Amino acid sequence: MSGSLGPSAPESRGPWRPARARFLAGGRAQETPLALDLGAGWFTVRLLAEELRAAPERGQRPQRRWRLADQAGRVYELALDPGGGWRARAIGRG
Repeated sequence: MSGSLGPSAPESRGPWRPARARFLAGGRAQETPLALDLGAGWFTVRLLAEELRAAPERGQRPQRRWRLADQAGRVYELALDPGGGWRARAIGRG
């Protein structure tokens, strides 16, 4: 994994919003987000870090999250939405 979303993550976090994500399949059977759509069209992102979090409850799967930056330097967190699909939120500037 590229890193952790731990203490170095910016403190100012926006609300979770529905998102669409495009991925590039990696050689290690992992996927890397390449683009996001938060409702206003697709934009390219680059991977800053990814994290695998422990399952919130026993019997559930671990949760993968990515920290991504757009070309303007805005940083987003991407995660699976518990209801299905994807969700993202702004977490500051890189």
